[in-house]
Amino acid sequence: MMKLLIYKGLLNWHSNALRSSNTGKAKNREKIALKMRLALLWTSAAVGLIGLLFGFDLIGEALEECFTLLFEFTQEKLETMYRVGFKLNLYHAQMATAYTGFVVLVGLGFIAFKKLLAAFREVQASWVQERDKVQTQWLRQWDNVTCWWDTLDSFNKYSAIIGLTVIAIPLVSILCLVLGKVVAEIL
Repeated sequence: MMKLLIYKGLLNWHSNALRSSNTGKAKNREKIALKMRLALLWTSAAVGLIGLLFGFDLIGEALEECFTLLFEFTQEKLETMYRVGFKLNLYHAQMATAYTGFVVLVGLGFIAFKKLLAAFREVQASWVQERDKVQTQWLRQWDNVTCWWDTLDSFNKYSAIIGLTVIAIPLVSILCLVLGKVVAEIL
């Protein structure tokens, strides 16, 4: 009985947290829910930052292990359900579990394909709009830069080129390092 109460309490942690507010007003509940969402957001950002710092070695391995254990647990429970519920022997229960997993994978793949296709179309439409905005801003700013460049004498032109080069080299080096790490993690 005690385990059931604890389990039920864990499932309703969000509603318990909202009920535990002092005044119980809807406004306070909204504030608490907002604070919980912000805490979740900052926690996710911290995990992402730690992952970037460690090259996703630790977090990637932990996530892989968690997903493997989750899939194994689900497979074991599904196999037990087939053996007990449908009175199948071990071989046929394993086959039914495998086919169930395949059907679920195909179904999730189809749903993901539909969602990604819709998202791709939306991104493509917004890309065209943003490209037009950037082109008009680029032309406007390019006119400003050319007017500024024409007012400089040769010494200031050389100084500007050297300054831009000194700024660009570390930025390009950092970009190459980050892209190299991303490609190394993918491969």
